[in-house]
Amino acid sequence: MTFAMAVALRPVSIQGESTKRFARALREEAVSRFASDSPLAGDLYARIVWLYRRNPADVDNIIKPILDALKGVVYADDHAIVKCSSERVDTTRDYDLDYVGAPPNVANELDSLLIQSHEHILYVEVGSLSSRHVASGPIDGGV
Repeated sequence: MTFAMAVALRPVSIQGESTKRFARALREEAVSRFASDSPLAGDLYARIVWLYRRNPADVDNIIKPILDALKGVVYADDHAIVKCSSERVDTTRDYDLDYVGAPPNVANELDSLLIQSHEHILYVEVGSLSSRHVASGPIDGGV
């Protein structure tokens, strides 16, 4: 089972003043999408993609508030997250968005948010880790 959502929220830094407000909003979105399901268990991965048009924060500082907000809803404890991928994407520049493997409803949500030209869009996906493949080298396959 995989949890995924796309929301028009600006992620906050662990050092930001609005962390509690952001966490509450993200948690409410997660509950509305996942409340009837049992929390995910076992070794989990998290994928975080922040699409923005301006005012980016450090990508490493947004991870903890996001994972903490989903604790108790998507998974019992964020300790279950053993692999995490996080990136920010400036939508004013060229980029490719790959929907392969994304739940159709979430792909539709993401498309809708992009069409509406939101300044900040957050995509979060959490699922069971199928293997413990550890790789080195360029992340995007480049040289």
